[in-house]
Amino acid sequence: MADTNINTPPNIRGLAHIALVVTNPEKSADWYEDVLGLKCVVRSATGCFMSFEGRHHDIALIKARAEHVPWSVGLHHVSMQIEGGTKEIKRLHSRLISKGVQIDRVVDHSVGWGLYFYDPDGNRLEFFYERPNLSLEDGQKIFREAEAPSKSIDISELE
Repeated sequence: MADTNINTPPNIRGLAHIALVVTNPEKSADWYEDVLGLKCVVRSATGCFMSFEGRHHDIALIKARAEHVPWSVGLHHVSMQIEGGTKEIKRLHSRLISKGVQIDRVVDHSVGWGLYFYDPDGNRLEFFYERPNLSLEDGQKIFREAEAPSKSIDISELE
């Protein structure tokens, strides 16, 4: 039975989807298909709706109503958790460069590593690999003690 107490927080299982405002949904959908391997499941007048497989949509690409101003109020970045360790981050780094994708930076977050890059509209995305065998408690402790670090590193520093 559902909790009827309005003071009880929601039982959130995870992110349902991310909606990004883009200048050209069709062009962005092509980029997301080519670079990230998503499939466009719906193309409509308002935008394109993309899926990683197994879900109706994971990323919605919504047509902007006005010119985009980078780093204004809005979404900071979308992080996608990957498997394969730092070798996979290096491989993805090379893949993005081969596709002409603008890399922002590679980051040591103490609990894992991130590779930040931009889509054609300047939305910042991240491939994130979490350190293996890290318990929730240990991960939160490391993250808290390091004050949510985002130490930029050179891709060559990844082993």
